[in-house]
Amino acid sequence: YTKDGSKPNINSNVYKAPFVMDRSCKMAARVITRDDVEGFVTYRKCHVPVIDKIIYHTLPHKRYYGESLSLADGEIGIAGDWGKNWIGFQGESFEVTAKLVKTIHIDSVNVGFMRAQWAHIFLPYSVELLTSMDGEKFISQGNYINPVSPDVRNDDGLRIEYSVNLQNSIEAKYIKLIIKPLLQCPSWHGGAGSNAWMFLDEITIGY
Repeated sequence: YTKDGSKPNINSNVYKAPFVMDRSCKMAARVITRDDVEGFVTYRKCHVPVIDKIIYHTLPHKRYYGESLSLADGEIGIAGDWGKNWIGFQGESFEVTAKLVKTIHIDSVNVGFMRAQWAHIFLPYSVELLTSMDGEKFISQGNYINPVSPDVRNDDGLRIEYSVNLQNSIEAKYIKLIIKPLLQCPSWHGGAGSNAWMFLDEITIGY
């Protein structure tokens, strides 16, 4: 078996007894006989929660509010199925704090967004990451800035991750994200001047 989703081979881990997973991963397993005959590969996603609580400082839209831990349940949103696994927002700034299950050394934070301009859903301009040990005093650790303006026309329908990668691991019990969305649909759009949507589905933490 493997824990990175790659196909197992004769050099991969050999399952001998139950074991504990300490972080989320994609498991892949197969039977390989003594004669090196390889069986079918079975894949399973293993979600180990890192986030204990989500606190919205700016509320999502009531139609796309999700569940209390929708941004930390390991479930990825699907284009077109906006009522499931997506958090929808309209406004100038989206701010959310996540309380972690324990103090960890953070290497990166990823946020999944949807780009479906035909549905008035645009990527944000940027994501800023702040960390804290007590949930009160936060320190900015970096940001991700979209290299292409969100209002540039694009007819795909893709889930895209923004990643804030830290040069050095940062110890934290809380993280805060400040996200800057596009406010209005651009002039070329059929809904020009109307409020643009931002949809996000999952916050993942590398450690």
